[in-house]
Amino acid sequence: MSKIHGHLDRFLKWWLTIPVQVTGEMTRAWAPHCDARVLHAPTECPYCDQYPEWQHYRVVAGIAFTGQTPKDNNYDTECPSDHWRGLAGAHDWPGNTPEGYPSP
Repeated sequence: MSKIHGHLDRFLKWWLTIPVQVTGEMTRAWAPHCDARVLHAPTECPYCDQYPEWQHYRVVAGIAFTGQTPKDNNYDTECPSDHWRGLAGAHDWPGNTPEGYPSP
């Protein structure tokens, strides 16, 4: 099993045990973006910042954030989304960007 698959397998087993959090009247979505593999670094994206436990896990597990190479912060493994779509390839879809969809 490759390094990316080993990390991804452990991440998904951990991720699927996280309950959806309810804050006030707003329920947090299951994932911050349309592609659940997308996760931006802290302070880069207001949507991903609502998932600090996921961001913390990526740092501890040595998995790069979306749009970063593993060398950017001495991570061991590339972002799962970037692995399958190319570096920041997920950003081709507005629902996966830090800016989100444009206002009508």
